[in-house]
Amino acid sequence: MLTVQDAQTRQALGGLILACAALYPDAVILDVDAFYCANIDEFPRQAESARNAEVLLLPPGELEVASLPPILLARRKLVVIDDLNSLSSLAVDGVRSHQLEALMSILSYNTRINNSWLIATTFRTEAGSKRTKARRSLSELGDVLVEAQLGEGLLKLKTGQASGWPGNELEV
Repeated sequence: MLTVQDAQTRQALGGLILACAALYPDAVILDVDAFYCANIDEFPRQAESARNAEVLLLPPGELEVASLPPILLARRKLVVIDDLNSLSSLAVDGVRSHQLEALMSILSYNTRINNSWLIATTFRTEAGSKRTKARRSLSELGDVLVEAQLGEGLLKLKTGQASGWPGNELEV
């Protein structure tokens, strides 16, 4: 789970994710709120390199979250969901909120058994907010939480969990 604080960081992270998608010919990007719009200046160049990736654009309005697993579980080496905040807003009632949690659990399990990657982004809006016990925060839906920070022209990825990165940080 990649969390961002602001639109500039999201734009830099979006460029990195598109570059990663170029490495996997069977990548799929689930674009809940027009993934490329945040990267409109960079998208043509990056999309050319990731031209084999399948981009799924979700129209505004009602979405049955339970309809997503068959699309995303087709033995992909990379699945990108941008972003969980928008997907969550489409899943506003209790049943659909639980479907979002189930979707992330299913996708997480799928990545482990197929040795693949799942990258989901979310804005870090939960700090200091009160949430109900019945609903987990979006950042808790991921197996590994990585915070993306933009500073001095570099994108820094930071995790509080053990990683192979020196000091649990990676600059790109």
